[in-house]
Amino acid sequence: MFKEKTGEAVDLRKRAEKQLKAQTATLVELSAEDAREIIHELRVHQVELELQNEELRNAQARIEESRTRYSDLYDFAPIGYLTLNDQGLIVEANLTGARQLGIERGRLFDTPLVLYIALQDRQKFLSFLKSIYATQKQQSCEIKLEPKVGDTFFALVSGLFVQGSDNESCRISISNISELKQTEEALHESARLNELLLDSLPHPAMLIGPNRTVLAANPIALEIGAKVGGYCWRDFGKSQFIPEEDRQYVNDHAGNPPPGGTKCNICLSDEALEQNKPTNAPEINAFGRIWNTWWVPLGSDTYLHYAVDITERKQMQDALQTSLAESRQSEQEVSALPNKD
Repeated sequence: MFKEKTGEAVDLRKRAEKQLKAQTATLVELSAEDAREIIHELRVHQVELELQNEELRNAQARIEESRTRYSDLYDFAPIGYLTLNDQGLIVEANLTGARQLGIERGRLFDTPLVLYIALQDRQKFLSFLKSIYATQKQQSCEIKLEPKVGDTFFALVSGLFVQGSDNESCRISISNISELKQTEEALHESARLNELLLDSLPHPAMLIGPNRTVLAANPIALEIGAKVGGYCWRDFGKSQFIPEEDRQYVNDHAGNPPPGGTKCNICLSDEALEQNKPTNAPEINAFGRIWNTWWVPLGSDTYLHYAVDITERKQMQDALQTSLAESRQSEQEVSALPNKD
């Protein structure tokens, strides 16, 4: 059965029949040779149309394949994608975004995203959304999401303004950063504990990391000159104990270390890290004092460095040894005196 033609199709067919009738009348006047040539051209043209039609079908198949692949990439991306209109309502969402919000995708549409945001972060998100439309630039913020089903989580939300033909919208990406936040909190807590540990020591103490950079220092070390983020050999050591050629380089390059770095010639940190055990230099003369110095490894490239001022103790030991020596000398002198008896 033939499908019923529309008015446009009927009109097109009438025009084609009229044109064909006119051409047929012309064909009657053609010779047999001319007719054969025209028939040949028509057949060639028909084959060309069939080839073009085949190419169009292949192109359409590739477009459909590409559309399907894009849809899969969009829906199953590891982060959520949403599109919001200028009222903040969800008009599009991928499957990941729907799972993050704990609700079926079909039930998300035309609902405000703010409903899935923790109460204390809602105003922050609304300001973020307003800024996107105002500046038409990409923006990011961190908020806590509360899905309909599932646990709350910290999210990094990025937004991009989109100008459509007849409307404005905002494309949103949602990344779960709960593990990252937990790691940051653990690092902050570790840093706080390290500071408490350092501050409890009655001696200059520093936590030193890669490239001999000071990660933390107690007030005594800071008072001597240590700087968090600076180099221990430069700020705490005043560059007095590094090789002469390195000192010259540092002076000529605004305090920057030479290629390959440098260290104090009294430093035993490499030995401590290599052997993974505390290393000690019992007596180091520095800054007019005598120090019992320690390097205690805390990881593959991090160590605790502290020094105990033993100047007074050393002076007392030296005074005692001098006194003992003088006492022995007196005893020998007395023993050498002639016996009056």
